Amino acid sequence: MSPSSAPLASVVIPTRNRARVLETCLRSVAAVHLDGEHEIVVIDDGSSDGTAAVVERVRAEIAGRTELRYERQNGLGLNAARNRGVALARSELVCLIDDDTEVPGGWLQAIVDGSREHPEAEVLGGPIRLRIEGREPRHCRADRLPETELDRGTELVWNQKLWGANLALRRTAVERVGGFEEALGVGDEEEWEDRVLAAGGRTLYLPEAWLWHRRTEAELGRLYLIRRSYRTGYSQVPYRLRFGHRVTFAGELWRVVRGLGHAALFGCFYGLLRACRHWGATRRLWQLRRTEPATASSGPR
Repeated sequence: MSPSSAPLASVVIPTRNRARVLETCLRSVAAVHLDGEHEIVVIDDGSSDGTAAVVERVRAEIAGRTELRYERQNGLGLNAARNRGVALARSELVCLIDDDTEVPGGWLQAIVDGSREHPEAEVLGGPIRLRIEGREPRHCRADRLPETELDRGTELVWNQKLWGANLALRRTAVERVGGFEEALGVGDEEEWEDRVLAAGGRTLYLPEAWLWHRRTEAELGRLYLIRRSYRTGYSQVPYRLRFGHRVTFAGELWRVVRGLGHAALFGCFYGLLRACRHWGATRRLWQLRRTEPATASSGPR
């Protein structure tokens, strides 16, 4: 890629301590089929697991084919990493993906084609398909692993929320409404999309622009899943309170009890995960109640 030419698309990958899955993600992005050039921008949010070495190894392998850039920040959070990646990207079309995704060969071309065919769409994305790469813990037949999946069918869908694991945006949208809000936890990209839609922008779901969301054997361990569920519940509370979702201390505590009861009655590990998620929310509400009483009680009851 010549220094003066902008790529067709920039793929931005925020990451933190996920070197193993990141390596697979990077290689898949480098191998996409595209009728032009693309670049990869990795924003490392303070990793301590050799992430930088993985990026250097992949960069050496793809030298001369795809530009791969790396920048490190010190634990500023996912949205700060997204904002930094967007700022560094050289293309007008910026594709955000998670570090635990793997893209098929046609993924990026589907996004580029969609952006060309529908210039009125400021935000584009596609299906997120969960791929289990190990044995799940025991659970009820009706339950599913509580991980990111998105499937809105096989037709174009306008003005519905898209998710940050597979989210492309035009730089003009960021210039118009600002970047991602860095103080929010889970739900962070939805708040940004709310601003785009409120400002008259449009989102577009592209069924052909799908990718895999991987769950490796190590990430199916019980302790890993318990910790992840707790952190998810804990981080969701500010978003839920801010946007008027029903969230109360008593309600979350009751859901903890229900989840534990389900786990005990049916031997379902996912009941325990639900209990852990709601316990995380309960803890966060308790902390807010002690430090910010007005905020903690602002949700509808």
